[in-house]
Amino acid sequence: MKIDRPPTPQEAENAYDILAQRMANEPFISDLEILVRKCKAGDSNSWGILVDRFQALVWSSIYRVGLRNEDAEDTFQKVFVILYKNLDRIDSALALPKWLATTAAREAIRVHRLNRDKSTISMDAIENLDEMLAAEETSVEEIAIATSQSNTVRNVMSQLPGKCPQLLSMLYSNEESSYEDVKNQLQIPTGSIGPTRARCIERLRQALISVNFFESELNHD
Repeated sequence: MKIDRPPTPQEAENAYDILAQRMANEPFISDLEILVRKCKAGDSNSWGILVDRFQALVWSSIYRVGLRNEDAEDTFQKVFVILYKNLDRIDSALALPKWLATTAAREAIRVHRLNRDKSTISMDAIENLDEMLAAEETSVEEIAIATSQSNTVRNVMSQLPGKCPQLLSMLYSNEESSYEDVKNQLQIPTGSIGPTRARCIERLRQALISVNFFESELNHD
């Protein structure tokens, strides 16, 4: 796997934000199912497309843990090697984003533990792995609903604690605010935006569950 130039942490997060919005669309999901089936059948062209499509998610997960430079590049490649060897174990394409994010984060943590002397990772990042992956835990269907223009979603989101309402509005609005915009407007350190976003999405999901939002949406279909 050739890497011309690894993205910066900011570039990776910006690309991941775009990917997250695309994952909420039914055409993307249907296409992903086909793509995964072709990869399982040994189609090398489809494998290249799959790697290209999800590289932002993998880079973002690695950078959030704190790895940089050669360690990050080696981990990036290792994650896709692991995916290639385990494709047949992934039953649904919908599980792929979460699987990749989890594998990338865990591999990054493993590398850190083997190279403590040259890694700048914080122990807080390791201890908060579950929080960092909370956004990926949320299903694609729920993200699609939660990022819609529903009045119910907006009302529930406005009642979330702290900076969650402003953060989610900025990251998931049509304007697609960058992490730099969030940092400047909300005074949140760039490295904390990803984990904070994960916590806020999970809080939104739980709040929507408490008002039976997802059940009502299913009843409308």
